[in-house]
Amino acid sequence: VCSSDLLLRLLADQTDGRVAAGLAGTVAGLDPTEDDKRQAREVLLRLLASQADFWVAENLVAGVAQLATTTQDKRQAREAMLELLTSQTNSWSAGCLVRGVVSLDPTEDDKRRARGVLLGLLADQTDGQVSAGLVGAVAFLDPTEGDKRQARGALLRLLADQTDGQVS
Repeated sequence: VCSSDLLLRLLADQTDGRVAAGLAGTVAGLDPTEDDKRQAREVLLRLLASQADFWVAENLVAGVAQLATTTQDKRQAREAMLELLTSQTNSWSAGCLVRGVVSLDPTEDDKRRARGVLLGLLADQTDGQVSAGLVGAVAFLDPTEGDKRQARGALLRLLADQTDGQVS
């Protein structure tokens, strides 16, 4: 059994995102076949779907991007991340997914979909720091004038709602 086969077997059974990201990085360094990369991406995306730890999610997203080398790989990985993004309620995780989408050569439609999700999260946000992160993520996605106006409006509402003189 070659080392990449063994690593893929270990990766397939992995439930720890930190370990999986490390194994995937090792697989990527062993000149994997397209099928090996696909298998590794699938495991990382599965773990990413349930990942609550932002730092682990960042590593999983980076691993997916590293293993998506062909145009088709990138399209499939973008679709999976965009699908995960639509179910996000955590703005930090949403930002992480956006950075992943951006690293995978997104289409204009991909960017539009991601902006829509982020602006939806921003509209419900009451935390200034989180709002700033969401606006920063929107900025990565070539926002339209309407998107910028919507983001400014959300930030202004947040400022107007502050009663203690400070944005939390």
